[in-house]
Amino acid sequence: MAAEHGPRGLNLDARKHCEAVGDFVTKNIFEEFLTDEDGHIDFFETQLDLIAKLGEEKYVQLNASKMDEAEWLPARGTRHGVCRTGSNIHRGPIWRPR
Repeated sequence: MAAEHGPRGLNLDARKHCEAVGDFVTKNIFEEFLTDEDGHIDFFETQLDLIAKLGEEKYVQLNASKMDEAEWLPARGTRHGVCRTGSNIHRGPIWRPR
């Protein structure tokens, strides 16, 4: 999780600096980065919580599905998407079936 929280802290600092110097265009870019990082952190925390509650074996079974059974949807405010397979949500590049 430190790998996800580290960039978030840097983006927060950069956003605050941009606001202090009046660079609101760059501040908005860092806000987009923060939204993306928050999504990553939420995803990983959810997955770790599921592993803790279900155990590794059930977690793997729950997340095993064929790619053609997955449904990819654009994620709001990002260039990535979310994949819904059953009750799980996976984040990644947008993929659309043919």
